[in-house]
Amino acid sequence: MKNAKKFLAALLASAMVFTLVACKANYKWSTDKLPKPSSLKGEVFSDDGDGSFGASIECSEKYYQKYIDKCRSSGFNTEEYSSSEGSTYLYNADGSTLRLMYVNGTMSVDLRPPITLGNAEWPNNEAADQIPKPKSDLYGKSNGPSGDNAFCVYVGNTSHSDFNDYVKQCKEAGFNNISENEPVYFIASNGKYSLILSYDGLNVMRVSVSPN
Repeated sequence: MKNAKKFLAALLASAMVFTLVACKANYKWSTDKLPKPSSLKGEVFSDDGDGSFGASIECSEKYYQKYIDKCRSSGFNTEEYSSSEGSTYLYNADGSTLRLMYVNGTMSVDLRPPITLGNAEWPNNEAADQIPKPKSDLYGKSNGPSGDNAFCVYVGNTSHSDFNDYVKQCKEAGFNNISENEPVYFIASNGKYSLILSYDGLNVMRVSVSPN
């Protein structure tokens, strides 16, 4: 489960790292995809030019709730889910994912660009043999484990309901040593391999399998 634990740690760290560094004043809000917060104290941590954007903003919890509403009004209202660690996931019509989280007076903003599909195939290796093949045959490349005994791909044409059904199928296939079971991600082991499933919005699922 080492890789699964690394994934979970990265997931939480990306949402909370912004709270560990003091915010700077007069930050430059460099994305037009999201409403600019009214707070003057904040810091932009990521702006890769590919649509990815990350920032931390000092604000009250009341303002944080208002900002979620502003993001919904700006178009991030196609789908919405919440996780037990406090993150809110919002999706817009072009497939961008927005994760918002509030911890100790700081709002973290994490925007991810749409996912490209149609440039990958379902793998043919021992790792892929551990789980059922998804019903969709539309795949996309994803950064993650690879090789003869590991893989990581995006799967298109997969609704959130399909994602939940697939989680059940993987449990039935033996992945019942469960570390995390959230509305948008699932982490489990079958004793030999670790499985990470995540729902990335707009009918896209990410599947990752690697040795424990």
